[in-house]
Amino acid sequence: GRLDGKVAIITGGARGQGAAEGRLFAAEGARVVLADVLDDEGEKVAAEIGDAARYVHLDVTDEAGWDEAVVFAEDAFGPVTVLVNNAGITRDGLLMRMSEADWDDVHNTNLRGAFLHVASEIGIQPLGVKAGVVDHGEQGRWQPAAEEAVSKVADAEGGQFIVAHRDDV
Repeated sequence: GRLDGKVAIITGGARGQGAAEGRLFAAEGARVVLADVLDDEGEKVAAEIGDAARYVHLDVTDEAGWDEAVVFAEDAFGPVTVLVNNAGITRDGLLMRMSEADWDDVHNTNLRGAFLHVASEIGIQPLGVKAGVVDHGEQGRWQPAAEEAVSKVADAEGGQFIVAHRDDV
């Protein structure tokens, strides 16, 4: 497949876009670690994918959790070469109704989580890594976005990882 030999950590992998990417990445030859806080759903998706997938509990806002997830992935499949930053949450978007706690939750998950995702991997990759960005677009377009992510990873000459970002959170 187009992703033979790649090892991916996919956050938000328990459902929706992340699950679609996990399935497609595995179908294209990658080995995938689905990371999420929705353990039952994540375990189920990994089992459906089969031997090419594992599930790990990960709260993307937890720096130590990132270290553990990377070690888990490398123990299972070898060096991580692909990052798919798909985890994200939303709350009532109207500022007048959003509590400070909701604001903090959204920003910690969607921004801090993305930062920790990349930072965890850069620390163990050699210098000169090439990163690509996939903009998934609107929610519900999971299959086309997953296919775009596969294409970007497959076409990244010399690239060691890709950061995929959802803009619908």
